[in-house]
Amino acid sequence: MKKITLLVAAFVGVTSFAQSSLKGNTENAGFAQNPNAECSQEFSSETLQLANAISEIDGTGVFFVANDFVVESGSSLELQSATFLLLTTASDVNDITDANISLYTDDGAGAPGASFISSDLTEVENVTHPDLFAGFPMYRVTYEFDDEIIISNDGATDETYWLALNTTSSSGSVVYWVGYPRAEADPTNVNYQSSDGGVSYEVIINTDDPEARYDSEWLLEGDCNPLSVSDNALSQVSVYPNPASDVLNIETPATVEVNSVAIYDVLGKRSNVSLVNGQVNVSNLANGVYILSLETSAGTLTQKIVKN
Repeated sequence: MKKITLLVAAFVGVTSFAQSSLKGNTENAGFAQNPNAECSQEFSSETLQLANAISEIDGTGVFFVANDFVVESGSSLELQSATFLLLTTASDVNDITDANISLYTDDGAGAPGASFISSDLTEVENVTHPDLFAGFPMYRVTYEFDDEIIISNDGATDETYWLALNTTSSSGSVVYWVGYPRAEADPTNVNYQSSDGGVSYEVIINTDDPEARYDSEWLLEGDCNPLSVSDNALSQVSVYPNPASDVLNIETPATVEVNSVAIYDVLGKRSNVSLVNGQVNVSNLANGVYILSLETSAGTLTQKIVKN
């Protein structure tokens, strides 16, 4: 069984404070976790510069930060746990209370698109980093997903998805997710921040260096397996025709029950549709590309569809 792993790196203290970001410039020796694991995706940098808010700030907004990951062609990825390098201005890891994530498709231009599932997180471990960032202690906090999340990609190419993190602070302090400057050669997209609870996202920019773009330090782990009829019930779900003009037919094996269906455009706007006798009426949709999201008893299936 293969593992999908994103690399987390270590870093030291820096200076300068802003409300939605904590800025600085520090050397980063880095430490790899399972760098040789199958399905691994590694992201690292020797320099850390920006930490971004992932909590509410004085009633001005609820902040999320989104970073991308990849589900390989012809495989399914079952998300299991994630580790984030966080800090709080309360300087106490116990101040970081509830945490949750939202998952988004890619909008086709390297940004978060349609939200298709969310999950609360349960902390299973935290480790204090030996260095400081802007005078604050840092913590590598590992969470497990409260909900089962399986993403299947039966297409011919790898698919990009986005994970957005939000936390709360028991003292009303600000919680940050730390990042590093993204190099042009890096395989990831730049990270994005939302100040309105995940409704809209903007590229994260350091006002001291407006041309720079950033990624976040994190580790995402799960099981990824080749799609097969015997190993993955979601691989047996059929959606056709695609492209579609009037209706989409959705066929599932007897062991899979569809709990809900949703269709989103590339900007994340949800269309009101329903599944009736195995069909979804799409005749009222404008022509274009959409994301179909099926919540089933075997997990969540997302698929691009075309209306013409």
